[in-house]
Amino acid sequence: MKIKYSKGFYIIILAVILVITIVPLFWMIVLSITPKNLLFKSVLPVVFSLKNYISVIGDKKVMLAYRNSWIIAGSVALISVFLGSLSGYGLSRLKFKFKDHYILFILITQMFPLTLLVIAYFKIASNIGLYNSVLTLALVDSTLTLPFVTMLMKSTFDSISPALEEVAMIDGCSRMGAFIRISLPLASPGLVAAGFFAFLKGWGEYLYGLTLTGDTTARPITVELGIRLGHYATAWGEMMAISILMSVPIFIMFGIFQNNFLKGFTTGALKE
Repeated sequence: MKIKYSKGFYIIILAVILVITIVPLFWMIVLSITPKNLLFKSVLPVVFSLKNYISVIGDKKVMLAYRNSWIIAGSVALISVFLGSLSGYGLSRLKFKFKDHYILFILITQMFPLTLLVIAYFKIASNIGLYNSVLTLALVDSTLTLPFVTMLMKSTFDSISPALEEVAMIDGCSRMGAFIRISLPLASPGLVAAGFFAFLKGWGEYLYGLTLTGDTTARPITVELGIRLGHYATAWGEMMAISILMSVPIFIMFGIFQNNFLKGFTTGALKE
C-alpha cells in the first residue's frame, strides 16, 4: 500500500529542518553582540555591543590563525583538485590491472579514525622537522579530502563522453592536451564542488591543527577558537564572534558557487 503525504506534511518537515539549522546560527549572532555581563539573562539582548568583534579583530593571535586557516584551506583545495582530477580522470578513462582493487583501497582509507592517524603524522612531522608548519597541515588535511575528491571527479569524467576527446586526439591533441582542453572545461561543476568540499574540510579541521602545531605560527582558527573554552571560565562572546567570522567566507562562497556546487555533486548520478 502506497502512502501519500499532503503538501502540508512536507512543509512542516522543511520548517523543522529550517528551525534546527537557523536556531544555532541565531544564538551565535545573539551571543556575539551581547555584553559579557548580560549573557544568558534574556533570550534577546537588551543592549547590543560590537566589543567582542573589536576585541577579536584587534587580537593579533586570532588574525594570524585566521590567515593560517585561509592558507591551509586554500592549499587543501588546490592540492585536492589538482591530484584528484588527474587520478579521477585516470580511473575513468584508463584500463589497468587491479583497477577495482585500487578503487576499493581508496574507499578503505576513509575508514581509518583520525585519532589513529594523527599519532603517526606527529612522529613523521617531528622527525623531518616539519612540526608546527602550515605546509604540514595543508598536506595532512589533503589526505582527508583526496579520496573523496578522486571518486567525485571519476564520476564527473564518467559522465563526459570519451568520443569528444577522441575527436580532439584525431585532430592532433595528445591525451593530456585533450584532458586539459576538452574534459576539464566540461568538468568545471565537478571541479567547483570538489574544491568547495576540500576547502570546507581544511577550514574546519581541528584535531590535526591541535596536535601538529605548538604555537601561533601555524595554528588554525579552529584551534584558536577552542582555546577560548577554558576550565573555569569561557569567553562565550569572543567564541561566537570568531565563529561568525569563520562562517562568513563559507556562506559567501556557497552563495557564489551554489549552482555549480549542486550540479557538480549530482553529475553522473543519472546515466543512460
